[in-house]
Formats: sequence, C-alpha cells, structure tokens
Amino acid sequence: MLNFSKHENDRLYTALHESGHAVCARLLGFNVARISIRKEEGADGRCDYDTSDSLHNDTILMGGLTACVLYDEIHGTLPFGVLEYHENGAREDIMSTRGPVEAAYKRARKLLLYGNYDALERVTMAVLRSRFGVIVGSEVDRAMRKKS
Repeated sequence: MLNFSKHENDRLYTALHESGHAVCARLLGFNVARISIRKEEGADGRCDYDTSDSLHNDTILMGGLTACVLYDEIHGTLPFGVLEYHENGAREDIMSTRGPVEAAYKRARKLLLYGNYDALERVTMAVLRSRFGVIVGSEVDRAMRKKS
C-alpha cells in the first residue's frame, strides 16, 4: 500500500472520505443518491444524501474525516500529505456542522468502527473501481451488503 503514487493516494483518500459520508448516512437510515470522486464544483468529490436532521447530518459530515482517520489507524498513514488532506478535505464539513464537532466525530467513529469498517472499505473499493469514479445509491447498498 505504501507504493501509491500521489494521484492514487489522493483518489484513495477522496474515495474514503466520500464513502465515510455515505456509509454513515445509510447506517442512520438516509438515502444516498451517489458518490463521486470526480473533481466537480470546486471539490475533489462529493456524496449526495438526503437528510435535514441536523444531529444526524453532523454525524454524516464527520463520517468523511473519520473514515480517513480510521484507515490511517488500521493500515498506517500513507505518505503524501495525509495531514494536509485531513485539514483541507474536511474543512468545509467541519465548518458546516451545527453542533459540537467532537461529539459528531465520536458518533461517526462509533458507527464506522463497530461492525461496519468492512462495509466502508467495500464502498471505497466500489468507487475506486467504477469506470467514471461515480456510483449510485443502489451500488452503495450492494457494496455495504456484500460479504467478502
């Protein structure tokens, strides 16, 4: 894993980040329309999900950062600018939270870590393997259900 190029590393972290949002959203019972790791609208990627519940939305927002941190803890930090990625990639999510960021981070961590980390990795791989860097909600659901 440490032989990734900077481009592959960036794609991995973008896929992890967006998959973290998607897996948290699905686990909380919200629909996910799509995950994209294509650069669009000034962002490296995006996860489109449906919720207006601010407590759950804060948890989903922190799911992106949490997914990347968990990956680092479990697999070891990848070499190219991981701290910069965490700071830059999650800045907008952190600024968008309405409640305490630390509490939202802890809720996201609990969701992703306890029994759902494998689903996070499967969704991440589905996005990375997709032809155009985009998967739709049904593909997210399939990846989450599939057991290796």
